[in-house]
Amino acid sequence: MTSICIGVPSYKRADLLKDLLDRLLPLLAERPHIRLCVVNDGSHDARYDEVVSARARQFDYRILPVNGGCGAARRACFEDAREDHLVCIDDDCLPTREWLDWLEAMIATWPGVDLFAGDVKPHFPEGATRWQKALSTVDEAHSALEMSFGLLTAVTANLAMKRSTYEAAGGFDAGLRGAEDCDITQKVIAAGGTYLIVHHWVIFHVAKLKTREMRKRFRQYGFATASYVVTRNAWKIVSRSDFGQLRPALRRARECLKNELAKKRRLGLPPVVQWQRAGVTTLLQLEYEYGWYKGMKAHGRSTSSPLPYQPKLIDRYRDFTEEDRAALALRSGA
Repeated sequence: MTSICIGVPSYKRADLLKDLLDRLLPLLAERPHIRLCVVNDGSHDARYDEVVSARARQFDYRILPVNGGCGAARRACFEDAREDHLVCIDDDCLPTREWLDWLEAMIATWPGVDLFAGDVKPHFPEGATRWQKALSTVDEAHSALEMSFGLLTAVTANLAMKRSTYEAAGGFDAGLRGAEDCDITQKVIAAGGTYLIVHHWVIFHVAKLKTREMRKRFRQYGFATASYVVTRNAWKIVSRSDFGQLRPALRRARECLKNELAKKRRLGLPPVVQWQRAGVTTLLQLEYEYGWYKGMKAHGRSTSSPLPYQPKLIDRYRDFTEEDRAALALRSGA
């Protein structure tokens, strides 16, 4: 039977980790071939000690001496893994039995796939208001992000990889505090890995119920992505971005509001719900763009600095010679 290691980073969320363990550990008790590893990213305290002690020897628990960020914590989860497959989720996730059933069925059905990109859906507590549900409207879309050239990002809240391919790709970058999901996705693909997007493989995560929390989340996304673009020359991400200039950002926000309202009308939602959900999506896009702007500024980028651009076809092939180009009748500027 295929062995699996599930890696979970945790930072200052002992209560959420407790809820995850209460759901996941009973499912793993009947699956000895699946190991759980939790890495505390420099925030261990008495509350964590209570959670871990009450479930001693049911999972591996590691403590990083200082906060290293997403990349460092996820890398530590799999540092000495020997299992066939590695699975990433977050400490605010709520897995179901069906989630594990799907995971094992996928691995058995598609043995040639190196990376499975699953979906993540919000979980709301009883009594959540209409506005609180509207705050997570962006999370109702498919989590895996695709573009014209294929998969861009498989979110690390629900991702499975072959260990051999993960290691060939170099693993998670311990220096990344954000965008580690995009980084590992692109590294696995660059290492020759195959991928499959599975919308029916769903895990739930606790929805944020405060507007400021969602705004902060998307500002952090924007900042981390901008930093990743600059430091890794990640041209694929910038196809629809600039330096964070106000006028283009407002123009994109206006188009976003228009498109989102049209989508919500087609769903037949009440007008007030249409405006709430479209408004939230537009607001969060602006927060992302503001974070992007701050990230670009933090790295000294301005309109006078060129953004990474898509390399020419010739430059994207390894060992592509002049003879190859002539044989394919490609011009040097192609």
